[in-house]
Formats: sequence, C-alpha cells, structure tokens
Amino acid sequence: MVQTLFFLRFKSQLLRTRPELIRRLEQAVAGAFRDAGGKSNGGRFCQAAVYDGWSPGFWLDTLILIETIQSVLDREKSDLYGYALLVGEDFQENAEALCRFLASGPQEGGVFLDQTAQTALRPYLEFEMAEAWPDGAAEMQRDKWKAAADNLVRVKSFRPAPSQTELIFPLREMIVKAIGQGGRRNSLITGPAFSGKRDGVYRYCQEKMGDFPPLLAHFGTGGINPLVEAWSAVIRVAVTESLGEDHAGLEEIDSLSGFLGKERLRDELSPFIAEKGRRFFSLLLDLYARAAARKGAAPILVLENIHLAGKDTARLIVDLYTTRKNRQEILILGTCAACRDDTVVKCWETIFPRLIKLKAENAPFQPSQVPRELWEIAYTLSLFSRCFPAYLFPQLLEEEGKNPQVIARAFSLLRAYGVIDTPLDPRPRIPSFTARAEAVLGEKTGIVRAMARRRLLSWVERKKLTPCFRLLTLLWELNGSESFADELILKAVYSDLVAGTVRQIEQARKSGAFTAMLTGEKAAVIGYMYETMKALLTGGKNDIRAAFANPAPECSAFPVLKAQILTNLACASLGQRDIKPAIESVKEAIQLSQKKNGFCLAQSYRIFSLVNLSRKQADETNNYLDFAMENAEKSGNYHELGISAYYAAVSQFLSGNVSKAIRLAGKAREEALAAGYPEWADKAFFLEGRLSFETGEYREAYEIFDTLWKSPRGGMSREKDSLLQAWIYRARVYFQNPLTPKPAAGGSDADLFELEASYLAGNFQKTVEIANTLTNPYAQENFLFTEQPDWRSGFAQCELLYFSRGEIWDRLTCAYHALALSRAAEGEKALRTLQSILRDEQLSELDPWASFYFYAWYRVLEQTGAGQVDMNTAVSMAFKRLQRRASRIDDVETKRRYLNRPRWNSALGIAAKEFRLI
Repeated sequence: MVQTLFFLRFKSQLLRTRPELIRRLEQAVAGAFRDAGGKSNGGRFCQAAVYDGWSPGFWLDTLILIETIQSVLDREKSDLYGYALLVGEDFQENAEALCRFLASGPQEGGVFLDQTAQTALRPYLEFEMAEAWPDGAAEMQRDKWKAAADNLVRVKSFRPAPSQTELIFPLREMIVKAIGQGGRRNSLITGPAFSGKRDGVYRYCQEKMGDFPPLLAHFGTGGINPLVEAWSAVIRVAVTESLGEDHAGLEEIDSLSGFLGKERLRDELSPFIAEKGRRFFSLLLDLYARAAARKGAAPILVLENIHLAGKDTARLIVDLYTTRKNRQEILILGTCAACRDDTVVKCWETIFPRLIKLKAENAPFQPSQVPRELWEIAYTLSLFSRCFPAYLFPQLLEEEGKNPQVIARAFSLLRAYGVIDTPLDPRPRIPSFTARAEAVLGEKTGIVRAMARRRLLSWVERKKLTPCFRLLTLLWELNGSESFADELILKAVYSDLVAGTVRQIEQARKSGAFTAMLTGEKAAVIGYMYETMKALLTGGKNDIRAAFANPAPECSAFPVLKAQILTNLACASLGQRDIKPAIESVKEAIQLSQKKNGFCLAQSYRIFSLVNLSRKQADETNNYLDFAMENAEKSGNYHELGISAYYAAVSQFLSGNVSKAIRLAGKAREEALAAGYPEWADKAFFLEGRLSFETGEYREAYEIFDTLWKSPRGGMSREKDSLLQAWIYRARVYFQNPLTPKPAAGGSDADLFELEASYLAGNFQKTVEIANTLTNPYAQENFLFTEQPDWRSGFAQCELLYFSRGEIWDRLTCAYHALALSRAAEGEKALRTLQSILRDEQLSELDPWASFYFYAWYRVLEQTGAGQVDMNTAVSMAFKRLQRRASRIDDVETKRRYLNRPRWNSALGIAAKEFRLI
C-alpha cells in the first residue's frame, strides 16, 4: 500500500484571503492523485490518497503526479507559506502531523519520499537531506517528528532523460545508403533480428518523404491485423489533410476498417474476409498514393517482418500486387529476419526483386539500465502486440486507467533506453524480450498478464473483437484458462464454425492442446458440441446423422454448453422430420438458455418456431421468430440475427404478408453481410428475387437471379449454379419468352419449369408428354437443413419448411398436366387428374399456389363445357383464397401489385369480374 499526502501551511488563512487559489490547488492535487490511480481519503487540512502499488508502471504514475503538483506549486509559490507532499508506504504515525512538521522546514517544505519511493524514483529524481528543523513545538514532540523526517529525503531536482540513439542503431546509415542505391526498385532488407532494420528503413522514408508518413504494415499479430493496422490514425490524418474535399473512398475504407478490425484475431481468413481485406488494402493503396502525390511525396509502403506473415495474408498481398495496374507508383520496402528457410523469401519474390542482406550483431542492450516500471510497461506492450495494432496501445493503457501523460513519458523513455524504435510504434525491439522481462519482473508478470486478459475480454464484451478459437489460445497463453467462461467458449467455437475458419481448432484437437486448454471433462462436452455443430453447419444429411449417432456426454455440470447441445439435437431431429424429440430438446434448451445462455436463446427460439411451422401453427411461428430476432440482436449474435430474419421473411411469405417478407428478406441480407456470412446473404437475396416473382415483377426477379448467378457474395457450388440457372430460366419465360430454352445444367427445378413453360407457350402436347415422363426426384427425399443454406431447390427453406418436396412437385406437375389435358381434348382425364389435388389434399392457407389450383380447376371446367354454376363455384373459391392471402399484406402498393401483376392472379381477377365477384 502506497500513500500520498499533501499539506498546505496556513491554509485556513489563505481560505479567507485567497479562496480561488486554494480551490485551484485542491483541484490540481486531487486530479493528480486520481490520474495516478489513487483513492482519495483526505481530511479537512490534508489531502491524501492510497494506491495498491501493483499497477504496471505505478512509479511512473507517481513521477508524473509529483511533476504535476510541483509545476502547479511553482506557479503559485510567491503566495504560499510552505507545503509538503509526502510519498511512501503506509505511514503508521500521524501522517497529517508529520506533513505539518515537514511544511515548516527551513526551505518551506517540498516533496518528501520514504525509502521505498526513493529507491523506485531514483532514476528520475535527485535527492537531498534536510539540514535543520525548527523549534516549532515542545522538545519531545519536535524530536519525534524529526526522527520520522530523518527517514525521508527531499526531492532536489528532476534528472534528464537518457539518449543513446547512435549506440543503438549503428547500421542506420548503411541501410539508408543501400536502399538508395536501388533507386525506385522494391527492396527486401534481411538480417539478424533486432539489428536496426526498421530504424534504417524509417530514416530512409523520412529523408525521401519529409513530413509525409510511410504506409506501414507490421506482421506478427496474426490474420488480417497487419492490413487493418496500416490504416492508422497517423495515415488517416495525413490522407484526409492532403486530399481535402476529394475524399472519395474514405467512408468505405472506414467502414471496412471497422468490420475487419473485429476479425483481427483470426489467423485463418475466410473467403469473404479475404475479399474484404483485398478491397480494403487496394482502396488504402489508392488513397495513400493520391494523397502522397498531392503533397509531392513519393509514396512508400513498408512491410515489416514478412517472415511472420500468415500464409493467407501473404497470398492476399502478393496477388493484389500482381494484379494492380499502377503497382510501380508505390515503392515497397520490406524487412525480414534472416532465416534458413528460403521459401519464406521466395513467396515474396514477385514483390521484391532486390535483396539487401545485413551481417551484423544484435544491437547492444543493457537490461540493468532500464527502470523496473519501464520493464512493466514494455512487457505490457509486448503482450498487447500479440493481438492489437501498435496505434491502439495508448488507448488500451488509458482503458486500464493510465494517465495519457504517463503513457507519453513511458514511450519516450523506452525510446531513449533503446527498448523501442519509436513512440509511434512502441513494440519492444529487444531479442528474447518476453523472457528477459519475465525474469526481471517475477511475480509481477501475473499482474501484467491479467491486464492484457482484461483488455481482450473487454473488447470482446463490447463487440469490438469477434470471439474465435485464437482468442481462447491467447487467453490460455496469458495464464487465463480461468477466463474461459462457457459462453465465451461457445461463442468462439460457433464463430469459427460459421466463418469456416476451423483450421486452428482441428490442429489443437489433433495435438492435444484442445484438451489441455479446456480440461478433460469439459473438453469432451465441447468436442461433442463442436462435431455436431460442424455437421449441422457444413455437412450433408449423412454427416449429420453420423455426428448424432453417438449419445451426448453427460453435461449437466455445464448448463451453457448443454443448452447448445440440446439445440443441436433439436436441429437434427427437425431435419429428419422427427417432431416429438425435436420439441422435447428445444423446449429444454429454451428453459436452460433463459437462465444460463442468452447467446443460444435466439437459435433455440428459431428452431422452436420452425417446429411450430411444421405443425401448421403460423401465428406461433411468427411470434417466436420475432423473439429470435430480438434476442439475437440483444446478445450480439448477428449471424443468428441474419438467419432468423431470413426465416421470418419466409414465414411471412407463407402466411401471406408479402410486403413484410420483402422487408425482412432485405434485413436478412444486410445482417448476414454485416456479420460476414455471405452465403446466407445470397440465400436472402435469392428470396428477394422469389418475392419479386410472386408479386409479378418478373424482370426484377430475373435481374436479381442473374446478378446472384454472376456475382455471388458467397461461393458457387454445383447445386447453387443449377438452381440459379433454373430460376433465371423461369423468370425469362414469364417476362420475356415462353420459348426460352431450358438450361442444360438447370437441375430438377428447371425440369419442372420446362413443364410450366411448355404450357405457357401453348404447346399442350409437349406439356402432357413432359408430365407423363417427369419423375419426382424428391419422392423419398425429405431431409430439412436449417443451419446452412440449402441450394438443392428454390423451394427449399421456403415452401419445403411446411410441405415435403414430393408435395410441391406433385401438385405443380398435376395442375399443369390437367390444364394441358383439357386443352388437348382429354377433359375427363384432366378432371380426374386435378381432383387428386383438390379432393385428396387439404390445401393449406400457407400454400402460395392454393388459389392457382382452384383457378386451374375453373379452366379445366371451362374447357370441358361445365355449367356456369360449377365454374362460378370454382372461380369463387379461387378468388376468395387470393383475397384472403392478399388481406394479410400490410402495404397498399404491394397488395395492389400482388393482386394485379402476377400472371395467374391477373387472369383470376379477370375471371372474377366475368362472374361478377368484383
């Protein structure tokens, strides 16, 4: 425990004569105590604060405190009669009385330190002993305080900071000269680690560019981080000031920086993140080059420590460079530690045709010269550098309560001692620094590691970092396995699974690190959860069945994980249309999630809603999907928010509210893209195309399908390609030409739409022939995928949530077959064919085609010469179905389009007028 006490002599008198002075002094002292992390507990005449003393860099905090208070006192010295600032460990005697005694000294007081504070602050302060003490009280009392004062020293002056620049960077001039000899050729400087390569490159940039900064990408923090780090505050200011009003691209790059910054912890890049990273860095290079040109500076990109670059990131940069049109406008300089593996350098040969090899000893460094509190700060920075860019270090330290003045002073001193190259990039440059620091700091390393853990967890909690398995690895390396809350583990595993970045998890499971990190019993539960989630998110139906073949391990001791496992079981049961166990599992999951697992609750609500839909309970479905979206947003589960919004759009479409379905489909696409999951964004965009088709906007539907086919945000599988070709074909049939040829690779959907197209083209004989030869490929296929986009059919994860594949296929085939038979003078057969739908099937209100089936009945009756009463009945039933469905649309314009623009709805409206139903 450390204390600071401040006493002002004759304060009572000054309060009467100079109250504003006392107010300024008290506020300044209280602010200095607070900025140093103190908890004030002062009295009326003596301001005091206590500190735990264990905060990294605490004595540097104390130094700034002393400087701040001394500066204020020096300005007001002429109006004061003495003061005492006392710093030291917990004083057992009456501290206020001691301060009074010190303030009455021959030099009108000063700043006094006990032995502990003196030892800690010796690198920064000069001390002196007081020579004499006044006779201000009884002899016994004076001797008592003199004895206490004799254990203190008085601050005499502040020591100047050291400067060792030339000693630390002996190769600076040689590096600058070597780079310059290459002209504007990209150069890679390779040599021993910590030999001053960075300093030489920076000095070259300074000489060539003046005040305009180089663009820096520093490898070693993993994943996309080096690219995000390049858009630092320094670069942003330089670019915006140079470009002025010409700020095209700034809004986009800020948005991309914010998005990619959340993904900085991943070592592995998903295709979507790689695409975003490529766009981000390409835009950054364009902006930087334009800004440099405006300033008359030759732009320079510095790639530091390329030997530490991840394979995905290295490939991204090399590919971007080789395809960049104006790649010669930016000079690229790289640094690389000398290593025996030439493949590290070879993969960068496209960028660096010129190699500069350094042969030098590591720069000298004297650990004994560096004060302990600077070791603490530097060690903190070395831990931060594993997962944060350097420009965030000051912010991270401020979040831990560090005074900005302390941070600036620490960086300046670390630069002076040669621990860092520059305050702008305060990463320690010392060989084996972490091991050295841990040897010096001993048990204090645990406190510093705890600080780094707090910052990581705080950024995750504030949704500034996306959890992933590497987060767990970093926490574990920081001795933070106790930080593994079950919900954090769930979020990390889930995040990597939905992003498709599971390489590190798989490696950890093979190496045994997975079990070591998560402990035996819990590791088994998490392993089962991971395998079942992986199957649901990425596997086929056989993979899903295999993953769930074994029973779940006992997991009652881990309710958060159990809730997710139960939800997984419900997904698998629902996928096999096994409704009873699905209900049992998801209800228990909801109960557990409401108490223990808010992150899982949204998914549990969604699965329960789909169970309700399978039971023909439309209102309950919509309600629980609303709950799912609300909880997904509340818990920050944005991937689930996008999926829930998609299914909510589908549910509204099936219920008839097409306008709300359109809004929700748009929301689903936006949320999926914002969360970084493009495959679900494509699925939602496809649904938007379907909804355009359902409202008669056939050209708009075609444009959506065509755009998705040519420029998908996600991947392009064979099934997805076939499906999109089929629906492009269908849209063209409706808005362009019924004779449009069927795509050869259109799959089963295209086969069905060929039947439809032949009827619309008036080729009724062909329609009959196709109907007679068309087989239902889904008669026995009924598996329902809920957690991954299903591209096997355009009706999947839409009508097929309610109907089986066989039902949809058979009904549409039957309807068009009957219509064609009636036109081919086979009326009786047409009636029997269509009656199999209307008599044997109970047409649900959720069937978007129900009114069409009754309209088809009317057309068959008309072709067979049926009476007016029968035809009137058929038209009436069809039109009532259409009106009931349209009545659920909550937007007037959408309702109007739905009733009048779709081909069959328009035809039904005409028939309704003929029979005076309107």
